[in-house]
Amino acid sequence: MRFKDVVKVTKVETKEYGRGRNKGEFQIVTCEGTFWSGNASIFPEDDSQYLEKGEYEIEFYLRVSESGGKYYINPVIIPESVKEK
Repeated sequence: MRFKDVVKVTKVETKEYGRGRNKGEFQIVTCEGTFWSGNASIFPEDDSQYLEKGEYEIEFYLRVSESGGKYYINPVIIPESVKEK
């Protein structure tokens, strides 16, 4: 299920994941929106999809993960859907 929202990005952090061939970068962004406020992840596929501070119209989905018997809900932004406001 996908959700749309208009968010204001207030903080951006770029990190690396993986090793070998499965290596890449992702961003953790702190955003304030009408539906979601908090941290979200984005896995940019090219340089134009990296986010900076500002306002964006985004589409995202919720990913459920489990760690140590606890479940977490983390939003993941769909890179192709990002439009600057």
